[in-house]
Amino acid sequence: MPATTWTPTALASETRAWQGSGWRAVEAQHQVASMRLVGGNLPDQALLEAILDDHDYFTLVACDADHVLGFIGTRIGPLYESDGRYGQIMALAVAASHHRRGVGRVLMQAAETKLVECGARELVVTSGRHRSEAHAFYESCGYTFTGRRYRKSLGTGEPEPADE
Repeated sequence: MPATTWTPTALASETRAWQGSGWRAVEAQHQVASMRLVGGNLPDQALLEAILDDHDYFTLVACDADHVLGFIGTRIGPLYESDGRYGQIMALAVAASHHRRGVGRVLMQAAETKLVECGARELVVTSGRHRSEAHAFYESCGYTFTGRRYRKSLGTGEPEPADE
């Protein structure tokens, strides 16, 4: 496969919110992610479809011909500490074959543009402490380390997810 330079301008006409059904997004996620966000079973499919139908969430998918190269999932919400809204990068995955080829950066730029269009004044992303390459990537995109995130399971009966 020839090397491709991914730029926002080059992909602008192809950057659009995911419009397909949930199973396609689940399928895309399975193809590109190194860790599972949701499984491919029907309850997970329904959950993803609910996210896709929620106007505060949006998913962008990067494709090359018939292949999914990556996706980014975001949400927007009100700020507690001041007036305005914030955007959150909730999921980002790029196919291993396309790491360090600009796909993640184009997805980030497209998501940031969409979040700003929706009124976001501030953007946040969380990343597991063991993901040093992801941390370097986010910092190269202009994000700064601001602290920690804590999580508490409320006993849903599901296994506690691995450190994110």
